[in-house]
Amino acid sequence: MVPRLPCALLTLTALSFAACADDGGSDTEALIFPLDFASTYKEVRDCRGTVDHGFGFKVQVAVNPESESAYVSGTYPLPIGTTLVKSIYEDDEDCASPSGYTVMKKLRATTGGASADDWAWQETDALGVPKAITVGKCTSCHTQCTEGRDMTCTDP
Repeated sequence: MVPRLPCALLTLTALSFAACADDGGSDTEALIFPLDFASTYKEVRDCRGTVDHGFGFKVQVAVNPESESAYVSGTYPLPIGTTLVKSIYEDDEDCASPSGYTVMKKLRATTGGASADDWAWQETDALGVPKAITVGKCTSCHTQCTEGRDMTCTDP
């Protein structure tokens, strides 16, 4: 089950935050996923331990409902608008309170093989406030591990 955020956090969706920038800086942009995603997105990977992204804790993955079928069946390239939200649980064995989110959103059609420019990347804290990240850090791995999966590295 994807965790539900407290109602107070949902008001943050009306605000703009700093999003990913190639230089690790902070451009002012809106979130690329809805903070209330848990109410509509579908869980496609249950909460489990991972070493992806250097994590040594648990993660859970959800996808927007319009892209669930394509993601689960492995129909690549994924449709424009596909949004994958990885909930991160650093100190929570029960996966009840995420410490943050890592998100990738499909921006444009993939032509001639997957490209890092086809996706937007964002990392936030538990309240949905984006962290300044270097997109190249995301794409350096995702361009090498696609194995035909349109920049997604693992099966659900």
